[in-house]
Amino acid sequence: MVEDQQQARYYASSDEEDGLLDDDEEDMEQHPLYIKQEKDEEAVLLSNLDVIEISAMTRRTIFFCVLILMGGLGAAGLFFWYGYSEAVKDADDHFDRRSTELVRLMETKWVDYELTALATHEFCQRDNTTHVQFTEFYEYVVAAQLDVQSLQCARNVTNAQRPAIEAESEQYLKETYDYQDYQGFVGLVFDDTGIAAVPNKKQEPYYYIISRMEPFLGNEIAMNLDLKDDELEGKMKLELSWETKKPVLTNRLTTIQETDAAAYAVIIYHPGIPLTTDVPGEYQQATWTSLLVRIPSLLDRVGYLQEENLAIYMYNVLDDVGGREFLGAASFIVEEKGQPATVEYVDEIEFSALIDDHDSDRRLLKRVSIASGSWDVVVVPVDDTYDPSFPFIIFGSVMIFLIGMGVSFWMYSNMRRTVEIYRAKAQAEAERTIVTNLFPETVRERLVEGAKAKNELIRRRARRRKAKGSLNVSDHLTSEALFGSKPIADYYPAVTILCADLAGFTAWSSQREPSQVFSLLEVIYHDFDEVAKRRGIFKVETVGDAYVAAAGVPNYRDDHAVVIARFADNMLDHLHLLVNQLETTLGPDTGDLDIRIGIHSGPVTAGVLRGDKGRFQLFGDTMNMASRMESTAGAGNIQITAETAALLKVAGKGHWIVPRDGKVMVKGKGNLSTFWLKKHARAGSHVSSGGSLGSLDAQEWFPKEENAEKAKVERLVTWNVEQMCILVREIVARRDATRAAAAKGRKPARMPSLRKMSLDTASDSTETDVKLEDNVTPLEQVKDVIYLPPFDEAAFRSEVDAREVRIPSKVVGQLREFVTGIGSMYRANPFHNFEHASHVAMSVTKLLSRIVNPRQHNIEVSKTSPSAVTDVAASIHDHTFGITSDPLTHFAAYFSALIHDVDHPGVPNPVMMEEMPMVAENYKHKSVAEQNSVDLAWLLLRGDEYKEMCEFIFENADEMKRFRQLVINMVMATDVMDKELGALRKERWQKAFDEEYREFKSEDEDKNRKATIVIEHLIQASDVSHTMQHWHVYIRWNENLFMELYDAFRKGRIKNDPSEGWYKGEIGFLTYYVLPLAAKLDTCGVFGVTSDEFRIYASENLKEWTERGEEMVKKYLAKYEENEVKQETAPLRQNSMVNYTNTITIDEDEGEDGAVEEYENEP
Repeated sequence: MVEDQQQARYYASSDEEDGLLDDDEEDMEQHPLYIKQEKDEEAVLLSNLDVIEISAMTRRTIFFCVLILMGGLGAAGLFFWYGYSEAVKDADDHFDRRSTELVRLMETKWVDYELTALATHEFCQRDNTTHVQFTEFYEYVVAAQLDVQSLQCARNVTNAQRPAIEAESEQYLKETYDYQDYQGFVGLVFDDTGIAAVPNKKQEPYYYIISRMEPFLGNEIAMNLDLKDDELEGKMKLELSWETKKPVLTNRLTTIQETDAAAYAVIIYHPGIPLTTDVPGEYQQATWTSLLVRIPSLLDRVGYLQEENLAIYMYNVLDDVGGREFLGAASFIVEEKGQPATVEYVDEIEFSALIDDHDSDRRLLKRVSIASGSWDVVVVPVDDTYDPSFPFIIFGSVMIFLIGMGVSFWMYSNMRRTVEIYRAKAQAEAERTIVTNLFPETVRERLVEGAKAKNELIRRRARRRKAKGSLNVSDHLTSEALFGSKPIADYYPAVTILCADLAGFTAWSSQREPSQVFSLLEVIYHDFDEVAKRRGIFKVETVGDAYVAAAGVPNYRDDHAVVIARFADNMLDHLHLLVNQLETTLGPDTGDLDIRIGIHSGPVTAGVLRGDKGRFQLFGDTMNMASRMESTAGAGNIQITAETAALLKVAGKGHWIVPRDGKVMVKGKGNLSTFWLKKHARAGSHVSSGGSLGSLDAQEWFPKEENAEKAKVERLVTWNVEQMCILVREIVARRDATRAAAAKGRKPARMPSLRKMSLDTASDSTETDVKLEDNVTPLEQVKDVIYLPPFDEAAFRSEVDAREVRIPSKVVGQLREFVTGIGSMYRANPFHNFEHASHVAMSVTKLLSRIVNPRQHNIEVSKTSPSAVTDVAASIHDHTFGITSDPLTHFAAYFSALIHDVDHPGVPNPVMMEEMPMVAENYKHKSVAEQNSVDLAWLLLRGDEYKEMCEFIFENADEMKRFRQLVINMVMATDVMDKELGALRKERWQKAFDEEYREFKSEDEDKNRKATIVIEHLIQASDVSHTMQHWHVYIRWNENLFMELYDAFRKGRIKNDPSEGWYKGEIGFLTYYVLPLAAKLDTCGVFGVTSDEFRIYASENLKEWTERGEEMVKKYLAKYEENEVKQETAPLRQNSMVNYTNTITIDEDEGEDGAVEEYENEP
């Protein structure tokens, strides 16, 4: 299936060109090596084509030209989208910069008022400042074009001081303003009608009076006003200023003489200093200065220096909960550059309404500190000054489309010429294809001549042997003596070699079947080969998961370093695309595979090492250096030597590289300075390079950052659905075979534990309702023996290939919805989550595949004797206790793995029972998490939305009942922490497999008892399969389990610190549970070499953990603390289906019979 998809993509893209080449790059298709490769491919095609096929190829060429034309259109659209995005970004940046400048300008102008208040305060500190002096100072302030009103206030004025102050004020007002209505100290009274001034203030111990005031006219009532009575604003602000010794700002107010009701003002109270100490205690006197500032005046002064069209709105923040009052707003219109802006005042508007009106527009909201208060300032545009400009973007898009059109026309004409030129040579070229694929062109002629010479040598030796009877030993000590000609070898002084290796492949392959390993390598290396062909690069060899390629050999080329660099970049891109897609067919963690690449340039010796399986090979230090660069590169990196870097710089590609920090220790070379090749060193290198992914839209394969987790989950869902569909097909194929056998009059085998049902009764066979007993927990439904179907010889002979079974699209859709629903029921734990469940399911699939399949056993017998195959199948059925012949058991095992940790809270069962007492009570305080998972998954399965799916999978109620029983037994088997349940399982194991304790009642019961035990151990082994796989897999899941439990400890959910006993606990877990479990798999005798594989990996992990475990625990703790710091600044995104941290996820480690030491101290 994967190969078909790869071929489909290849044929859809193989004739596309690279997009967005560097300006100084030679067109790849004009390179002689590329043209030669094209000729070879066309010759192979034409060798098998007649006239009609050539016409068909011409039509395909037209199709590809149209495809490229559409690609040009897509590139033009992409350019327009990018240009549009950049234009909008530039416009946004311009607006942000100008609006920020406007806010700063407003703050700067406000500082002028605060400085004026400070200067007024300093002036008023003088002793005996008179009204005349105060008036003169105010006139100085007004001359500085500051529109303010100034006040001087006196605190704690006594009755003894009152007569002198009243006399001075009265004399000043008469002389200066001829004011005859002075009434002395006045007070304030509050009533329903507002504030009224009361003359002849009654005698008080002290007063807060306004002693100086400018301008006087219009504010007569405020002269010698006692502010102590103003409990709401005046006294409170004065006292605050006195206590803090800092300026204090009032809320908005409207002045008495203000003609515009929408023009507001604010007052700054500036504290004075004590003037006398004659009055003790609270009556000690002090002075203040106050400035009343009109907001329109502030806006006018801001507008005088404004350079662009903007509107500003100012709001006073009343309290901490967000209350705001409008202060003022204005639009600044610059009609002529260099001239002051025209200020147009804006009507009052509520803050929330303003934000709503400009919700989708550009705006700047900034909170600034003004004296003792805070203002929210909002800046918005008033016209299209900040709209992006698109003419150049449109022009560029049109040009790109025209270029694509020209390229498509050129490709069409070039193809027509190629067809005509090579028609006559097609047959000859086709015959050379096989040799071409094995050896470079420069070597093939010499190989042919060498073969002729060897034949002649053989004839001469035969004649000599006939004449002399023997040959000299020296005849076999030279190449000429052995092969009849000199060695086929040459020296190449300028070559660049690439070595690549898949990072994480060893750990990944430890979890897979051999067929899956080869499927991955074939898909990836096939794609690399196609890219190499298109770039004119010589593939040297593949060894395991290592890939070696070279440029400059066997054909010299000046740009060998440049083309290898481009090829390396292509390899990175294509690998990431492929592994993401392959994850849906090869399972979890496939998308995490990466590649490391090393490149070195220098001389090599190359040639054919003749003999058996001879091939073209490279030798020399250049090969070794390239290999060293690969091994020290790290996943996802391309490391190059200084020699290659120098060649790239000479070629004008110095911007492709960056020096690596520090030096690299290279065996035999010492510490060397190396370089990194930047990602996407060549613009557009992720577009077609001739590989099988060339025509794909990059957006299809590169999801945005915020969608990466969702894409990962979707791939997991797709993979699980595909695996379950395979099992469902096997169920349906077996059911159809049983019905076919019955239709032929053969008596099918029946299960003794099921009620007798007639296959001819449709209504009886389609009922799938299972009625559950009330108040009976899943744990109480566990059975010692589950009866599997006996071997059905008739059904076996009638069974067809399960791959031919068609599942209705509606059933597949419901299955996908069900798997998605199960995934959403998993919590965002580091270990017990959906990805770990998928990992367990993958292990189940691997173990089931290792159980001998009757269809795959002894294929040679099947070709000669069908009855012999049936006999073998029956024998295998008995050997595997019936498991291999029951697809429903396989499906139940996979289903159990997928749902066994649904809704797991991330803590052990005892803690869960404390946190959820009602749930614990429902399940009688036993295996709470496991029983809860079963019930939740079963409730989802029995929903009406999955009715068609259940009817398709389960033929009747008995089948569903047996399926449920299998699921219950397997999921309950995953609770290995309960010592009582562990003792019961041990007893059951002894009854089945321990000859000393074995309990034999009947052959049928004995076989099914063993089958029950085997499937329970299958799920147990899968649940901890990470401990029996490669060290990297084990340590990754072990880290996640630690993170889950340690996080619970840090949050107070569990009492004991798991880090204290983690090292020894893992040793006990591996020693007393995992290794014995692997031994039991071997004792079962049904899993082939898997038990040996599991035991070997577990032993190696135990040895490695014993040596490095304490160090790993320290790393876990350091990583947890690091993540805690990150979460404080940027909380991790939570995903309901899977938690993608730097590591993956795990399922809780298990123990049996009290053997798991690491959990002994857990709650």
